[in-house]
Amino acid sequence: FDLYESKHSLASKASPGQRVRQSLGRWIAVAMVGVATGCVASGIDYGIVRLTELRFDLMRVLIGGGANWAVLLLLQVALCGSFAAVAAVLVCFVSPLAAGSGIPEVKCRLNGLDLPFVVKSRTLLAKACGVLFSVSAGLPCGKEGPMIHSGSILGSLFARVVFARFPESSHLRDLDERDLIAAGGAAGVAAAFGAPVGGVLFALEEGASFWSPQVLLQALLCSSLSALTLNFFLGGFESLGFGTLGALGVLTFGSYFQSSGSSYRLWELPLFVALGVGGGLLGATFNALNIPLTLWRMRWVGPSGMKRFLESIAVAALISVIFFAPPAIQFECMVTDVKTDPHQSLSLTCDPSREHSTELQASLGLFMTPSEDAIKVLFHDPVAFHPGLLLLFGLIYFALACWTYGLGVPSGLFVPSLLIGSVFGRLLGEAVRSLGGASHGWAPPGMDA
Repeated sequence: FDLYESKHSLASKASPGQRVRQSLGRWIAVAMVGVATGCVASGIDYGIVRLTELRFDLMRVLIGGGANWAVLLLLQVALCGSFAAVAAVLVCFVSPLAAGSGIPEVKCRLNGLDLPFVVKSRTLLAKACGVLFSVSAGLPCGKEGPMIHSGSILGSLFARVVFARFPESSHLRDLDERDLIAAGGAAGVAAAFGAPVGGVLFALEEGASFWSPQVLLQALLCSSLSALTLNFFLGGFESLGFGTLGALGVLTFGSYFQSSGSSYRLWELPLFVALGVGGGLLGATFNALNIPLTLWRMRWVGPSGMKRFLESIAVAALISVIFFAPPAIQFECMVTDVKTDPHQSLSLTCDPSREHSTELQASLGLFMTPSEDAIKVLFHDPVAFHPGLLLLFGLIYFALACWTYGLGVPSGLFVPSLLIGSVFGRLLGEAVRSLGGASHGWAPPGMDA
């Protein structure tokens, strides 16, 4: 909480030279937090991509060797269970507060509730490393929330290191640490979505209760440096060359090209309103289902220990089986990849692939495709999706995302929420197209997604 005595009065007790060093140290700390958050976000994204590629490459080797579906299922369960076990170990035995997205805990810390270990170094280790394995395990979760928590922890750590050098301002140290935690959270949003201004708005609306022009400028500088650092590294990871500032963020939705065929009309707005109402009802249903599940976990599982560890592994293994079952029944699309043509159109490729309709392949591929890639496919793939399989995928993903939230692994809710909404939006778009909407100038189904 803010002190009753003004900062100006407290700062007057220091010499002019001390005040200059404190101010310079404060801005250096802000810059360091931004750069460090961008580096951590780059490492998380790079690690998830490589672990997911490892899982799919091993399955491709078995498919090329003629393995049957049972062998592929065993490999799928073994890899997903192993990745989830690593994430669960870090949460259940290293830092229980690394579970979930961490955003509620950060908001508590910014508003006067000092939970133990929320912004400690071991929580950062468990959060940043754990989310690598929880997302790579194929769980219906995202990495964006943990990135925000990681940025806030970095803000706290740098504040302690920098301001420990100024013992004469110890009475202001908690205030500076609080402001740097808010700036670090803003940097995490900027790294996750490639939106520095969005990070500042997040810190203003959701995080900090005490706001000032100085906090605004700190959050903006920290967010901008985080996005810049992330772009620097992502360009190199994506074969664009290090320093190529065009990668935007770790979560992007592909490119849209304005044309008469990709625009929506005024009379389609009621459909979008209906989608918004449906999304709100789905969110309320998600919360209503998750509350009793959380209470059950609090009573019978606990925040840490062997019970929570075993639950995480069992749920991850079962989810891998559920997602694997629809493609395995057809022995198709057990490994997927998202391709982009020169016109920036996205398409889903399957392995193994059989002579079936493209709508069946695209719909089956959603079950095995990473969540972020599935969102892009639903937005941009012009292929018609099978409505029954699309509805089945949406219902299964909704139920499993609700089950996953609260497990003993780092996990975010941004990506699952986006994917669930995209599925039901695409389902509505496919219904409009089947009724002849495309021939009457209606927007493509990806617009509804």
